[in-house]
Amino acid sequence: MNFLLKSLMSVTLISLPVTNIVACKKNKDPENTLKLNYTNNPLHWVTARTMTINDFKVLANTNATPLSTDEYGREFGELFKLTNKNFSKEDSYIGEHNSDFTEWTYILRSDATWSDYTGKLIRNINVNDFINTAKYVLDPSNSADSYFLWQSFIEGAEEIRYAALTDTTKDFSTIFEENKSKLGLIVDENNNTIKFKLKKPASYFETLLTYSVFSPIHENTLTDPSVDKDFKKGYYSGAYTPKEFKIDTQIVLDKNPNYYFSSETKIDRIREYYVAGDVSQTRNLFESGTINEYQINSNDSAGWEKYVGDANSPKQTDGLVKYDESPEDAYTQMLFFNFLNSEYFSGDSSKKAASKIKSKLLQFKETREFFFANLDRNVWGQYYSKIFDNNNNVSSNIRNTFTADFIKTDSKDFQEFEAEQIKNKYNGLANKETTKEDIKDGKDFFKVRQYGQEVSSDKNKLKSAQKEAANKLRASLETDNDLKAVLANNGKITLNTFIDPSKTTLERASITEMFELFNAIENNPIKVSAVVSQTPNDYQNVLDEGTEDLAISGWSPDYADAMSYSNTLKLNGDHNMHFRTSQLFGFDDKNTPLKSFKEETAEDAFSRLEKGHQDLFNDLFIKDQTKQLFIERYNYSRDLENIDQTQSDPNKRNEGFAKLEAETLYRDYFAMPLIRRSPSMNFSISKLTPFSMSKKPYGLSEFQYALAGFNSSYLKYEEIQSLKEQYLKNRQEVLQDKTTHRDRLPWKN
Repeated sequence: MNFLLKSLMSVTLISLPVTNIVACKKNKDPENTLKLNYTNNPLHWVTARTMTINDFKVLANTNATPLSTDEYGREFGELFKLTNKNFSKEDSYIGEHNSDFTEWTYILRSDATWSDYTGKLIRNINVNDFINTAKYVLDPSNSADSYFLWQSFIEGAEEIRYAALTDTTKDFSTIFEENKSKLGLIVDENNNTIKFKLKKPASYFETLLTYSVFSPIHENTLTDPSVDKDFKKGYYSGAYTPKEFKIDTQIVLDKNPNYYFSSETKIDRIREYYVAGDVSQTRNLFESGTINEYQINSNDSAGWEKYVGDANSPKQTDGLVKYDESPEDAYTQMLFFNFLNSEYFSGDSSKKAASKIKSKLLQFKETREFFFANLDRNVWGQYYSKIFDNNNNVSSNIRNTFTADFIKTDSKDFQEFEAEQIKNKYNGLANKETTKEDIKDGKDFFKVRQYGQEVSSDKNKLKSAQKEAANKLRASLETDNDLKAVLANNGKITLNTFIDPSKTTLERASITEMFELFNAIENNPIKVSAVVSQTPNDYQNVLDEGTEDLAISGWSPDYADAMSYSNTLKLNGDHNMHFRTSQLFGFDDKNTPLKSFKEETAEDAFSRLEKGHQDLFNDLFIKDQTKQLFIERYNYSRDLENIDQTQSDPNKRNEGFAKLEAETLYRDYFAMPLIRRSPSMNFSISKLTPFSMSKKPYGLSEFQYALAGFNSSYLKYEEIQSLKEQYLKNRQEVLQDKTTHRDRLPWKN
């Protein structure tokens, strides 16, 4: 759900004092109004266009998804009705499906509607509105971030997109009509059904339908591009319509009377206030009565002490709920290496020269390995974990894998599979028989595998070992004449990274300190310059344009399968915007595109690209290093697609994906996991009924308030405990049999 990065991005942000925020509310709110804060403005209003979390937090409530996930983690019909005639404990899918899960059919609700921003009914949604989504996503001119999921799942999507890119003699409408028979999205107006034909078996496909990637869009989106930027021009299918949006001030969503589940929608209005900067600002809003949904930040010591106290035995504050799991647990914060800064092509000779040096530096595998072993992730991780770590020197938020351990089968979780792949092969000086215990969250495995436990635990020994490692890296880099010239006389190469300004002041300081400690390693040939961007929009522009050398970003899953993570690291994967391997190797050129991985070997592909871009290769490439980088990523991409398309057994899929991830992280050092972004426990005070919303990390259900409970006052401790006990009992029963506890409206029509 994620990206384009599930990162937090938006337009210019200016922190407003609480008094100004309170003054903004002119109209009296309905009694059942949820009031909360937000830190990033929505940037897009078309579901097919965006993949950013700040947009999704709004769009999840204004635009319905085909399916949704309930509080027990079970999919149910949203826009789609329960279509599976054989729905049972053994077959609990919502849609009709064939035996290998490559075809899925659904009935669209007859009472699904479009409304304008005022709540005025426009018309009923019809099956052709799903075709509108295909037209929007597959048209390259729309730059739809959701395209990669269509490409990965839907038959014919890639062919239509390719035709649109290569045939410049026809407009997209003509190309689509000529090729739509190939598309694995088939609608039947008479029966009001939508059928998906997939490129591969996907028993988990319904988890993807809880996302907005296949949600319908109104035809006005195809003819008026301004709909994406102006909420008053769009049409909405969800539980709420956007009444008001003022940048850096507030968002107001009102209950949609035309929504098919409106009789069960308890919240009449959602009012969100913009907040940025110091962690105490949200508490001030809560204590002034401005908001009634308060996420307590452990770095706000005054608020924590007042409302929580001991995390393991928290105070019995009215409305206080402790959650031991969060959708954010699946989000992995990463460090991505930009192999060719876009300034190389800027036309500025000095910028080109600097970009060349930095590209060569990062092409050395030894450079990336040095980051893995010596960037102290504890410093950032402790921002989230310090209060929970019990004086442990290692932050419990450190993460050693890209794929989170929520990906699991009945036999084992993903990190167990990955530990088996690491074992003796990639464990360095760590235990000879690596287990999940060594690589689970909260273990500084990168450092231990490089230096061993004894050295890693002794500051003086570690300092000496790091100096030796820095000298060794410097010697390796100096085998290249260009780098040797820059590193002469104890010189350093500066890499630039940028920090999202929407993060709190304390978190930004933690990230900065992490890089400063890295810079302080004696004789380190690398210096990282960490700059806080002026606005989140500036931050996003840097990521989009590729002018950073190290990108701080991350990922959480779009659907419940490891491929959602693994797919992003392909040569042409979603994170290529950070790696920029397409620019480094020249396959962004329409004359030398990346062919199907089945069509040619890695060696042949490299030779073809080298022949087409001889000057680029001669200027930038390092003997042995660069070609090996390409071959490793090409073979990863080929093997990944093969597993995805040929293996349907979850254990075999995870085993294959884990092998490729272990090679990517522990052999190739291609991308570096940093931390988990959620604390071990989450505490909130809210008028929302506890345990009434999804906690699944995929899809948009975690943001949807349509079926959430709401209370006129904050519940007492005993009431919350009673709800928790009943919820846990019900959830366990649903896990055993998904046909139980289906007494709510979505299951009845």
